[in-house]
Amino acid sequence: MKGQRSRAGAKLRPAIRDFIKSVPKLRGEEFPAMPKKERSVTINLSDLHRAFVSGGQVTPKTLAKAGLLPSSKMSVKLLARGDAPKGLLVRGVPVSQSARRKIEGAGGSVQA
Repeated sequence: MKGQRSRAGAKLRPAIRDFIKSVPKLRGEEFPAMPKKERSVTINLSDLHRAFVSGGQVTPKTLAKAGLLPSSKMSVKLLARGDAPKGLLVRGVPVSQSARRKIEGAGGSVQA
């Protein structure tokens, strides 16, 4: 007899080993156990000045409608570059401290 059983000390390969080798390893972004990297978008007050009128309301949905966000489900943060529109109401969007001061200085308000 030729083959694996004819060799001295040779044992049969366990079937579980084939199964273990066929399971994907922890590589790449496609593996479900790995946390996904969340893309964050930063928006400056100068962008808000172009997209919103005075007294407008800024939420993730209105930012997506204005074309500043690809999706309303993405995380966003407002930064203080530029001037804030007057009377702007910001809801549900994280804001830097200096941007908060500029918005409140222009007569607007920031709500968490």
